[in-house]
Parts: sequence; structure tokens; C-alpha cells
Amino acid sequence: MNKCPSCGHPNESFFKFCLKCGADLGAAQAIKPTSIGARPTTASDPAKRLASLAQRPRPTPAAEPPKAAEPAKPESVAPPEPAAVEVPSAKTEMVSPESLLDAWESAASKKVDRAAFEPAVVARTPAPALSALTPAPAVSAPTPAPEKPASGPRCPSCSAIYVPGHLFCAECGHRFPAASASPVVQLAAVGAQPVRVPDTMPEIAAPEPAAIGSTFTYAPSPSRMRTRSKVKLVVLNEDGSDGETLSLFDGANVLGKKNCDLAFPSDIYLSDQHAEVNVTGSRVTVRDAGSMNGTFVRITEPVRIESGDLFRVGQELLRYEDIDRAMTMTPAPDDGTELLGAPVGEGVFGRLVQIMTPTLDGNAWLLRGRFITLGRERGDIRFLGDGYVSGRHASLTRKPEGLFLEDLDSSNGTYVRVKGEMQVVDGDLILLGQQLFRIAS
Repeated sequence: MNKCPSCGHPNESFFKFCLKCGADLGAAQAIKPTSIGARPTTASDPAKRLASLAQRPRPTPAAEPPKAAEPAKPESVAPPEPAAVEVPSAKTEMVSPESLLDAWESAASKKVDRAAFEPAVVARTPAPALSALTPAPAVSAPTPAPEKPASGPRCPSCSAIYVPGHLFCAECGHRFPAASASPVVQLAAVGAQPVRVPDTMPEIAAPEPAAIGSTFTYAPSPSRMRTRSKVKLVVLNEDGSDGETLSLFDGANVLGKKNCDLAFPSDIYLSDQHAEVNVTGSRVTVRDAGSMNGTFVRITEPVRIESGDLFRVGQELLRYEDIDRAMTMTPAPDDGTELLGAPVGEGVFGRLVQIMTPTLDGNAWLLRGRFITLGRERGDIRFLGDGYVSGRHASLTRKPEGLFLEDLDSSNGTYVRVKGEMQVVDGDLILLGQQLFRIAS
């Protein structure tokens, strides 16, 4: 077992990082301190230890003045009896490995002081009396290293086998999010690849709770649960900034006040099922579901309008009527009496009627000429009290093909009521009740 130098946690000998704190165990294994006077742990076998001593380089002794030759030493001698030898205190003599090996073989049958073989360099200083010595300890068989697990969950960083219940990977030190749960997918066999969910798999839409403080409820019927599309509706706030983003399903998405996919219960101008936004691949269409107040789409180019069509400029709801149709709305009596009224005048082709309520009309303006301008401050028809109408807001242009309505780069836009089904694209605005949406695809 390797004890972590940082937190003291015991780890297996083959672990590279601590399982508890993630500390690097390689540095602790490279340098391991030993107690004073203890035997080095790298050579428990005496023969190996002596071999390692033999391989140590011998330091070059300091240069000394010439002296008389000393008598040759015997090749094999036993440890001498303690005796005081008078030599200069600075002089040292190297003990050869051969002498140490011979001394060890001689000490096998009798007690020898282990300290005599420890240092590689022995100083010739007075030594204390030798005490009773104990024989060298027997060398025990090495303990087999524990085997690494063959299978199990793997680390997402290095794919090593994950040890459950620990915070760090033993191979790379990767920190797991929680010790109680495996952070990776369990593999069926060693070497198998993790099973991943493909990005193209259809996402099944489930009912989502309403956002805190929002005015809508997102609750599709369980019987209508289907694949969620890439098209979204962005709710625009009163200041024009983006609000909530609502996901749409493939097929019909019903919007209204209640009992629909996207419900806005606080909007009193919405019908229960007001409109449908249909998504078919990349094609998106809008259809009014028979609502009382209608569904409107902001125009981005001139559109042709016909008699009876409704459009919105600021807060004004206007209806266009051909003059021929307007004159036949009140039937003449059967006795041949003519209706009394003001003359229509030359060049009048229609009229524009302001709608106050579904059953009450307000002002009406006769239309003549080729080009008619609508605005708050300038134009042929002006709405002085409507702050949502731009100074020069929209225009009506009479062409051989019919009458065309065009927005003149107004701040709040011009909206036409949807008849039947109308195709919309990314960035188009849809107005129903008091809710304004932008298509995002």
C-alpha cells in the first residue's frame, strides 16, 4: 500500500494518484525517507545489498604527501576486536566490497555488528566496545501485488477502470462529480466503447410547466404528444425586447386562451382556440381558427387586399370596401323610391372604414386617386390621437391588378388579417389578441 503524502489515505501500489485527494503518488514513490540507522528498503537481500555497494563509485581521496608503504592487508579477515588506533582524525580509508563480502560470509556462523557493514567509508576513529549482536533477519517472500480489476465502469478522461466510492481516478487524477455514483456508462466488457445517444435522435416533447411570472401555459394534451420541431415562437415584450421562447411541435400547434397547446389565460381578446401554427419540415403556415378578433401577420412587402379585408395600423382596425359593394349594402325599397344621400363624386373606387366594435363602425373615408397615404401627422388619412401610428405609416396604391397595401417603414408595422392559410418565414411577426410573436427557425 502507498500512503498519500498529502492526506495520508492508503492506496494500492499500482495507483498513480490518490483516490481521496487526487495527489500525485509518483513523487512519493520516487523519494521515500527512511529512519536513521534502518536498512535501505531497496535491497532486503544481503547479496543484492552487497552487489549494490560494489557498484557505487569510489570517491577520489584527497591528495596527500608521500608516505611509507603500508603492509598488505589480508584478503579475508574477521571483524577485529575493538581497539584504539591512533591515526589522524581527517584520514579515511575505503572498505572494498570484496572485504565486506568476505566478512559477511564469515559472520554467517557468528554474531557480527551490522553497523560495521552499513557505511561505504569507514573512518579510523576509536570505536566503542562491541555489544551482543543478533543475527541478520531472515528474508521473507515478497507479497504479491494486488491485481487490477478486469472490468467495471471507466473514467471519462483516461478510460481506466473506475473504483466506486472514491473522488479521484487512480490513473489520471480526474475528479468525479460524486463518490456515490459512477460518472460514466457501465461497459459490457473490457475494451468496449461507451454507448452515446446520437444527436439526431428525435426528442419527444413532454408537457412543460409554465414559467414563473409568465402569462401563458405550455400544456399540450397527452394524446397529442409528438416530436418537437426546430421552429420556435419568441414572445415579444411591450418594449420590443425578446421574452419567453416557446418550442413548437411538428404538425399543428394551437394557440388561444385555454384548452390548447399554448394558452394565454389572461388575454381577454383571445378565443379559447384562436389560431394554429403548422410546421411541416421547413415550411411554416398560420391559420386562424375562427376567432372573434382574428389573427394578423406583419407585412414586409406590398400585399394585395380585396373588399372586406381587415388590416391594422397602430391601434386602428380598418376595413376596405369596394364602392360598388358599399352602395348595395342598404337595399332600395320595392316601390321605386330612391335613397337620399350625398353624391359619391367622380373617381371614388372604395372606402376605408374604422371598426370600433364588431357591430359598430366609426369613421369612413372615400378613396380616390392612385396613391393614398395613411399616417399620424402627414397623409390623406390621419389618426392624430394614436401614438402608435407613425407620422407617415402606410399607403394604398391602386394598380390594374388591384389595390395594394404597403408599409412605409413605420415603427410598429402594418398587419393584415389572415384569410385561410398564410405561409410565414423566419423573422415574421404574428399578432393575435395582445400577444406578439416572432417566428424563429
